[in-house]
Amino acid sequence: MILSMQYMRAIAALLVVIHHARFKASVYSNNSLEWFNIGGAGVDVFFIISGFIMCHTVDTKKVSIRKFLIARVKRIIPLYWVLTSFALLVFMLYPDKINSSGGVTNITASYFLYPSTDSYLIKNGWTLSYEFFFYALFSIGLLLSGKLRFLLPVVLIVMLVSIGSFFGTNNAILSFMTNQFLLEFTFGIFLFYLYKNVTISIAVGFVFILLGVLGFYFVNQN
Repeated sequence: MILSMQYMRAIAALLVVIHHARFKASVYSNNSLEWFNIGGAGVDVFFIISGFIMCHTVDTKKVSIRKFLIARVKRIIPLYWVLTSFALLVFMLYPDKINSSGGVTNITASYFLYPSTDSYLIKNGWTLSYEFFFYALFSIGLLLSGKLRFLLPVVLIVMLVSIGSFFGTNNAILSFMTNQFLLEFTFGIFLFYLYKNVTISIAVGFVFILLGVLGFYFVNQN
């Protein structure tokens, strides 16, 4: 376990929670959190952490694609399905309480996390769609060894995002597969490479932390 990653996960989760609290407050004409504009960044941090953690999980280990993907499913899907089923029950009894901001709720997509322009029962489920797509791309690299196993998913993601940027598409699935969100996973992979190959002093570490805090501050002003 890398303790700093756990701290970052906690920060990311807190950002997302406050983001949703801000939205709910605005629904009820409460502007007490109107000043907080960086909650969405919590998702970006989570994606970067995922890229890092996946590298850490398989580093120096020989892991098959099947074993890797089954482990990801076991870790995430059971709890997600329990929560989704609870949300479905609420949706059946009080449909206005789920996705109250409007739009169509897609129950099948909610369970199987395939890309959809509709909403999931758990609205943040869309982030897990990207997680599992990243896992699929990342697992292909497991066919290789050494640093190449981490380089391959980076190349695949950059290619997909480049195709999306140059050609564009109105298709929901293709838009999903070429979305720039995927680049955030590659940032995590790059950070893992630095973690393994570059040693920095505590002073430099504090400088990076300060830069991160300042970055959040300036983004919050926009």
